[in-house]
Parts: sequence; structure tokens; C-alpha cells
Amino acid sequence: MAKKEEQEQSQVEAANAEQPDPVEEMKAERSESAKKAEAGDSNQAEEAKAKTSKKAKQETQADPPEQDQEAKAPESAQVTKGVTGLIGKKLGMTQVFDDDGRALPVTVIQAGPCVVVQKKTQEREGYSSLQLGFVEQAKYRANKPTEGHFKKAGVPPTRFLKEFAFEENEGNSLKVGDQILVQNVFRANDRVIVSGRTIGRGFQGVMKRHGFSGGKATHGSMFHRAPGSIGASAYPSRVMRGKKMPGRMGNQQVQIRNLRVVQVDEENHLLVVTGAVPGSTGGYVTITLA
Repeated sequence: MAKKEEQEQSQVEAANAEQPDPVEEMKAERSESAKKAEAGDSNQAEEAKAKTSKKAKQETQADPPEQDQEAKAPESAQVTKGVTGLIGKKLGMTQVFDDDGRALPVTVIQAGPCVVVQKKTQEREGYSSLQLGFVEQAKYRANKPTEGHFKKAGVPPTRFLKEFAFEENEGNSLKVGDQILVQNVFRANDRVIVSGRTIGRGFQGVMKRHGFSGGKATHGSMFHRAPGSIGASAYPSRVMRGKKMPGRMGNQQVQIRNLRVVQVDEENHLLVVTGAVPGSTGGYVTITLA
């Protein structure tokens, strides 16, 4: 019995000796993986160094002088867009001070944002232009035909539409539905033409409408604000065309040319121009480059 127990014990010890220790196996595997990682890291570092050195050589060879870089600077958004004007809303007048301390009377205009509603081409319509719509916060309730026109373009209806000349090139391609902002068209010190409808004054006499001096204001003169003679009786026996007479004053489309852009506020879509602009506060105007 004792011999059998000794034999069994010796067999168990031999089996345990043949089976490897799992802890030692894990340690060996970790050491091998760490060696491989170190080798891979060293190889990656060498490759990265080689790439950076090669890239630096290429940059030093390809870099032109500073003057050439300035000459090849990208064109402004005004040139790339190719739009000649925008729709705006007159907000009012104020004054600003220039660098010399002089007070300048200016008009503040909300220029845009505008959306491209229709694009007319030389092949289809015979001329190139963009139909822009002035985007506002208030929703515009359009009739069915107008709503269909905007639905075709995929844009919400706008109250005011206007066409602007547009020459399409490779660098200034625009699509229907694109939005145009004030900084895409105007820059400070640009000369612009502002067109709008003047304030209506109703039916007025010659003194207010044309600046006639009128007659004496003394008692008994019998001629105070009347226009006076409007033509001879014998010949030509008619009133000449263009005679200054009483009539409807204001409410006419007027252009003011060569106004200078003082400031462009990109965040609030504002355009500040020198001088007065036709129309009342809140009236629509069109601004085009002179």
C-alpha cells in the first residue's frame, strides 16, 4: 500500500512539473508584447522623422517669396460672388465722426440678407441676371401664383423682389436658393447708387412743389400763392408741355448716385452710407455698385 501511494504521488508531481505555470506564461507574454511595442514605436518615430524632414525640404523648395504670396492672395468675396447690388430697408439717419473729427450725416440701411429666387441666363431669357428676394422676419402671405414661383425655387415667399445684373464665370457660380450677405457685395469706401421711392406729399401748389416765390403777403395784393400766367392766348394758344403747375408731389422713383460706404456691419447686416436716401423709414431701397 505504501508503495502504491508513493507511485501515485510521484505521478502527480511529474504531471504538475509538465504543466506550465499560468502566471509565468502571462509574464512572458507581456514582456514579449512590450518588446514588440517598443520596437514598433521606434520604427514609427523613425518614419515620422523621415516624413517631417522630407516635408520640410519640399516646403523650403516650393515656398515662393513673400511678394509672390501677396500677389497670389485670394480675391475678395465681392469678385467671387459677382453680384452688383442688394435689396435693403432704410432704418433712419444719424451722424458719425471720421478720423479728422468731422461729423458726417449718414443713412443706416439694412442690406440683406437676400436669397436667389430666380436665375436668368443668356441662353433662355436672352440676358443674365439674378432675381433676389429680401428676407425678413415677418412671414409674407403670398397669393397662389406668387407662392408657386417661390415653391419652384425652394425658398419661402418674400415681399420685395428685384433683378440685378450678373455675369457668371467659373469663380462666381450661384444657384437658386443661395443666400447673399452684405459683406459679399460691399466694402468700405465703395461708391454706390441707392434707388428708392420718395415720400408722397399729395397734391401740392407751385410754391411747395416747385419753389415759386409767390406774390406779396400784404393785405389787398390779391396775388399770394397763385401760379400766375401759364401761356399766351393768341399764340400758341395752348399750355406748353412740361409747364410747372400744381399737381401730385413725391411718391416717385429716385436715384441718388455716388454715395460713399462708411461702414459695413456684417453681424447685423447693416450698411452705412453718406448723405440722404430717398424714402421714408422702413421703406425698401436697392443698393448697386456705382
